[in-house]
Amino acid sequence: MKNQPLSLTAAAALSAVLFAGAVFARGPHKGRHCGETPRILEVIPDLTDEQRSKIEAIHESKQDEMKADRKAGLKLWVELKKLAENEADETEVNAKIDEIAVHHAQVMKKRFAHHREVAKILSEEQKEYLKDLGPGFLGHGFGCCGRGHKRHGMKHGW
Repeated sequence: MKNQPLSLTAAAALSAVLFAGAVFARGPHKGRHCGETPRILEVIPDLTDEQRSKIEAIHESKQDEMKADRKAGLKLWVELKKLAENEADETEVNAKIDEIAVHHAQVMKKRFAHHREVAKILSEEQKEYLKDLGPGFLGHGFGCCGRGHKRHGMKHGW
């Protein structure tokens, strides 16, 4: 029983590392709020006006869904935090961690499908730039700008 809070903390920390990227994933904003402009528009050279408008339309069509996914993910984290604070049974905590993992997997699948949809618009030369950005090219890493939210006055602690 003595090690239970430690194991809860370790499980929560591991889950945070795996899940935070999807919940807080957004590209660099350069004076705009995170997520307002698709990052690819700033990275891929020689985009035509037609390509830009198609990418913006795809991005816009996904915004409500992405916001709902972030909100759902944050809700799950708050629930896990409450379980940890109330020293809940390990089975309950593990079930919540599993629920978070399922949500994270669903979000990653949606992001990957979104990325593939955008990649179809690009020429072969433009697609070469995607290799440098990795699989999460529209916003990846650990939070806004890849540096977390501390830079913007927010803390990851609940």
